[in-house]
This record gives sequence, structure tokens and C-alpha cells, in this order.
Amino acid sequence: TSGLPSSLAPAASASIGASERSFWQMRRGGSLLTHGGGIKSTFTASGAALGVAQGTLGLSLAGVGRGQSLKPVATFAPQGAANQVLYRYGSVTEIYRNGPYGLEQTFTLQHRPHGGTGALVLALRLGGSLVPKQVGSQILFRAQSGATALRYGQLSATDATGRRLPAQIQIHNG
Repeated sequence: TSGLPSSLAPAASASIGASERSFWQMRRGGSLLTHGGGIKSTFTASGAALGVAQGTLGLSLAGVGRGQSLKPVATFAPQGAANQVLYRYGSVTEIYRNGPYGLEQTFTLQHRPHGGTGALVLALRLGGSLVPKQVGSQILFRAQSGATALRYGQLSATDATGRRLPAQIQIHNG
């Protein structure tokens, strides 16, 4: 852990990562590679592959929509700048920021998804050897031994004016 309050760690990590080249992405063929916070990450057109000592986790944006009406997203090669890796899916941008306290993932939507009713849904496809387990407002990814290898949490959502919106993370179909 960073020793910082949990609300400050992502901003501090992103800031340090932006200023120190050791956290910047490197291109290798069609992939972008980063290393920080004990995570070795490889970004390709098919998504992010995170590696830690206890195993691997694959993340990719599978669909965006409202309620049960999700539309799949096309795959695009990632773009890099300093400690950031960007995926652009039409009106949706996904950004990973690398730093000493780990990897921050953000999504920006230019407009509300068309069709469907209900809450906005960003569906991620998971893969790798780590097993997800819902624990309160976060997902713990555990090694086969049961040890927690990665945490996915600290979710926050805001609208275009900066107003906080209700948001939740949940596992669906494993």
C-alpha cells in the first residue's frame, strides 16, 4: 500500500507516473508495455494483460449500453503518451495510467448510449489465471492459493459538470 489516503493514491500515482520515465509506456511491435506498482502490463488491440507474481488478468471492454441493451465495441490498437495508454472506441475513450501505486483505468463517454433504458453499463470481459470475487464495492482477484493478487475498486463516476453519480461494480456470469 502507498500509505496515502485511498482517495489520494490514484492521483498521486498518476502524477508521479507522468513525471518519471520508468512508468512510461514502451512500444514493442503492436503492443504497449508498462511496469508499475508490481504490475507488468501489455496492451494490444484485444485489451490489457496484467501480470503479477501470483498470476495474470486480462481486461477488455466488451460492450457499452443501458440496462440490458449492450452494444459490442470494435477492437482498436492502443495509443500511448507518457504513462498513459488510450483506447478509442468511437464516442468512448478508455485510459490506463501507470504509476508506482498501480494502474488506474478511466472511461470517458462523449454522449449517452442510444437505445435501452436504465443505468449506463460498461461491460468488461475478464480472462487470465486470477479468479474474481466480489467483496463489497470492489473485486478482488485471487490466485489459485486464495491469496489476493489484485484489487479492482475505488470506483467513482461524474457527469460533464463534475457532479458525482451513483456507480457500482459487479461480477456478472463469473
